[in-house]
Amino acid sequence: MNTSPSKRDASRWTLMMVGLAMGIAPLGAAHATLRTVAYVTNTTTNVVQVVDIDTINILTAIPVGNTPVDIEASPDSTTLYVSNRGSNSISVIATSLNATVANIPVGGAPEGIALSPDGATLYVANTFSNSVSVVDTASRSVRATVAVGSFPGHIAVAPGGTPIYVTNRASGTLSVIDATSLTVTGEIPVGDFPWYVSLSPDGSIAYVSNVNNSVVTVVATATGTISGTTTVGTAPWAVLVNPDPTVDAVYVTNSDDGTVSFLRKSGSLDRTISMGATASPYELNVTPHGNSLLIPNYGSGSLVFYQLKPNSLRPTGSVTLGGTPTAVASVIRDI
Repeated sequence: MNTSPSKRDASRWTLMMVGLAMGIAPLGAAHATLRTVAYVTNTTTNVVQVVDIDTINILTAIPVGNTPVDIEASPDSTTLYVSNRGSNSISVIATSLNATVANIPVGGAPEGIALSPDGATLYVANTFSNSVSVVDTASRSVRATVAVGSFPGHIAVAPGGTPIYVTNRASGTLSVIDATSLTVTGEIPVGDFPWYVSLSPDGSIAYVSNVNNSVVTVVATATGTISGTTTVGTAPWAVLVNPDPTVDAVYVTNSDDGTVSFLRKSGSLDRTISMGATASPYELNVTPHGNSLLIPNYGSGSLVFYQLKPNSLRPTGSVTLGGTPTAVASVIRDI
């Protein structure tokens, strides 16, 4: 793509301002290059692969535990947390080092993880223990364990820090946990084998993907009632609300038919696009500057980039990672 010097300078200045707002200080005008960097869990190679999205280059691979699944970036982008399903642990990665600096033992087969808005607490869904570990990120230790439904999968935290929502796949429910008392205050029946949950920016709506009946359940969180269900592609895995409240889009990856469904925030289906015959998309991530959607393609061993515009999606590139890339987080940082 041809870019004039003025546009390139403006883009660099915008990225620098975003980085400063996130607490990422440049090393100096002559030395720092701010990049959008993606961190991708690869479940069969037991690493997190680091990809420079701006140049589409693989920078390095960070060894973590066995069968890494989910990944979450801290609010200040300095730390990443990775759930290791095969090691019953959380790996802590320092983004400045691109290295694992700690491992936190949790429950059996941890999968979904989510941070409190202030980054002080990490919540971990332990699939085989039917529980959620509550991790203090400062001490890097478990301070409480909360029993939930059967085969918990993924977690979302309300914008105010409470409540916490957990999908229970074998129970077909969404657990609601009060973050202050750490007690379950409700169990909401959703679909068949609910996998993932994502919240609207104001926390008023929860969207739950249900693998076995290929629907997304829309939950009004204030009342804990179902406000609608939407049929999407086959075996919807992840669901993600665009974090920009002005963008009316919810994205759903359908792992068995290689498609991505677009929903409006009302829950109605806009359209479904194909990622290709061999695609098996899993979790997904909107980059910090909000202009790209990143989707690990488990089927082809790649990370795919799409340019985001209001209610549109345009493929812009991909990078081959090998193995089975599953989840992705992205930050803006110095390279």
